[in-house]
Amino acid sequence: MRIGTLFGGCGGWDIGAWQAGAKPVWSVEFNPDIAEVQASFFRSREPSHRVVIEDVRDAIQQDLGSIDVLFASPVCKSHSKGTSRFDGDLCEHAWTGSVVPSYARIYRPRFVVVENVPDYKKHPSFQSIREGLADLGYVERIGMFSFDRYGLPQSRLRMLAWFELGASSVEALLEPSQSPSWYESTEDLLAELPPSALADWQKKRIRRMRERGGTGPYPWLVSSFNASTTRFNEGKNVIIGRYADEPAWTVVATKKAQSSLRILHEDGSVQLASVRMLARFQGFPESWEIPTNSALAIECIGNAVPPMISYQVTQTLMRAW
Repeated sequence: MRIGTLFGGCGGWDIGAWQAGAKPVWSVEFNPDIAEVQASFFRSREPSHRVVIEDVRDAIQQDLGSIDVLFASPVCKSHSKGTSRFDGDLCEHAWTGSVVPSYARIYRPRFVVVENVPDYKKHPSFQSIREGLADLGYVERIGMFSFDRYGLPQSRLRMLAWFELGASSVEALLEPSQSPSWYESTEDLLAELPPSALADWQKKRIRRMRERGGTGPYPWLVSSFNASTTRFNEGKNVIIGRYADEPAWTVVATKKAQSSLRILHEDGSVQLASVRMLARFQGFPESWEIPTNSALAIECIGNAVPPMISYQVTQTLMRAW
């Protein structure tokens, strides 16, 4: 099964598809630094895989090669919970929705899969995708998936929409599976983490947690910008820790994703989280080499489709093939 990817990023879709046994043929990514991260992974593993460093609107002029599946994660930061700003240039222009049907019209893949934040479902650009693919004869299904219920050690709610040409043979794109906690997925990394400290306001809030009792097992994943939804506080935005038996927070594509995370042990010692931990939370394989530029690495990880999820999606599509 041959794969093409739009808005390819550092290769989350492609890495997972390759691990599942599919053949990534091409991926279009505008940012050359991010594109090189993907290209470096495949250079020795799938040399024929082509990473096209170009705007998706321009790359459509090329003959990229036949595909059976088109993956796409259109940029839409104005609807992301990971940003506080609204940037119309990133999501409001019609081309972000029209480009996916344009590629489907040329390459006629059997499947088109679109991933994005949940609110993207309501956006006009997604409606353009739906209408454009419907005009081409694709039948759609849409689901909201909390990836911590599908093997990922991270609370990450995403929309997955899948479109099949002429029919709909795939009823469930993902099958629920047991996910490890953040601690289970990264326990082996903790010994190498540097020591750190908590801010005074964090210490006060944690003291309140302890005074109330009923807290979960150590170590705790503590954040300076996330509000946790632990069992203890029943979703109220007052707790800053994730217990050892819970998933990590959603990994975002900014430096604070790593620099704000601390591991608090029962004896009071504190460690700073690492970029490799974020890659684990996002389901990247150990063979994925982390860029030396930490800002680039975190941008790649936070914006990626988790390869672990791509692997499962690809397996589902291959069974229906």
